[in-house]
Amino acid sequence: MELITIQENGQITLPTETFHKLKRKNIEKTDFVGREKEEVVSPTRLAILKAQAAFEGFAEEMGLETEEDVFAFCRQIRREMREESHANNG
Repeated sequence: MELITIQENGQITLPTETFHKLKRKNIEKTDFVGREKEEVVSPTRLAILKAQAAFEGFAEEMGLETEEDVFAFCRQIRREMREESHANNG
């Protein structure tokens, strides 16, 4: 399952792979089908739901208010992990 992000201003962000598939087929317009009364839970979606439940409250505790805050936090963690790895290997 690929996740599509819909922002408040209506901008839709497609996963890169989906975008390239549509582009290769010269598709400029497509439709997305949603289900209002029935939710399909794929294994990927189930994993995401479990992860969300496990991290509930974490963003607030860490002061993460926006998506950019989360991305910055992830970049910082990756940086720290690289530095730690280099320190252990060097």
